[in-house]
Amino acid sequence: MARKAVHLLPQPQSALRLRKLVAAPNHTLKEVVAAVMLDPMLAAAVMRIANSAAYSRGNATTSLASAVQRIGEKELSRLALAAGLGAATNAAGPLLEVRRAAMTRALTSAVLCERLANLFGLDPETMFLAGLLHDVGVQVALGTLELITSQHKDTHLARASAEWLDLANKHHIELGALLGEKWGLPEKVCEAIATHHAQGELSAATALVRLSDQLSSALDAGQALTVEHHALLSFDDETKKSVVARLVTLPAMVAALAGDDPLPSCVSLVLSSAKQEKKGPSFSARLGRARTATVTVLSATELHIDVAGGMSANQIEELEIATPQGPLKLWVRVESVSAAGDGRSRAGAVPFSPSREALAMLDAMSKSEPMERAA
Repeated sequence: MARKAVHLLPQPQSALRLRKLVAAPNHTLKEVVAAVMLDPMLAAAVMRIANSAAYSRGNATTSLASAVQRIGEKELSRLALAAGLGAATNAAGPLLEVRRAAMTRALTSAVLCERLANLFGLDPETMFLAGLLHDVGVQVALGTLELITSQHKDTHLARASAEWLDLANKHHIELGALLGEKWGLPEKVCEAIATHHAQGELSAATALVRLSDQLSSALDAGQALTVEHHALLSFDDETKKSVVARLVTLPAMVAALAGDDPLPSCVSLVLSSAKQEKKGPSFSARLGRARTATVTVLSATELHIDVAGGMSANQIEELEIATPQGPLKLWVRVESVSAAGDGRSRAGAVPFSPSREALAMLDAMSKSEPMERAA
């Protein structure tokens, strides 16, 4: 990939402005709130995050100043960076679905690194950036591929999502390093970008980034993160327990960072992966805070969700399923979405950071007598 053809992402100005303001010794809350208000999308993200399950503890706020205080100034500057990258990720384009999947993975790594940083004697703010940006070269590569393919109208350019990611991954370290240099990122973040796939001894920061990658892969597969997980085998029992305990609010935080706005429609270069329709037991459910849905449980790690209105792929959603034993609450990652007619959407989803008990319940539910899917 020629360097002159590379499309480097601009650094989000809101994040840059907030970082400088928060670093100033005599800044005020009023100045911070005013800086947030300059970016309506950031202001909306701050309100959403402050009222998410990760921060609200059941107490909603309608005040931006209160939301900023609840989140905290240091947290705010890195959330602004995540929000800015998310806005660029959601821009219409033929590889939108692939970019969104990569961004969800980056947000998961960022939250994991931040939550675990203190355990390894590292700075949470720096590690959030390292987790968020260690694979930023993937986003740069995908944006560049979109520019290149826009010059060709050949239908054979369509590929599966995994193929586009493979192409992006071939160049992501070099492109990430270019972006790190352009943005003037901290040394530990640049090191994580350059060495997170390296062999041999790693720095503590890069080792934590690699651990976050392993845990993110497990979450993508719908696995429960317990002390027995293979990525934690090298740690002592107390560290394992501390790691798992710090992940309780992970789904809520990733969901709040990712946002819940519908993705813009666009011509896609991603081949649709049509799967044979399956049947299984169906249950009434609630998606998010108020949307009524029907969930078909095909296995402990494969769910189909039928709901009125639209949904977005690569989104983290809260789900509550009505079962004979009582409500089952869990978070799910939406993998694919299709139109189901009459303004409804049908989504394929996997559990996101489920408990072992939730997986056991889903497994038992999937083995009950199959029913016809509700209309």
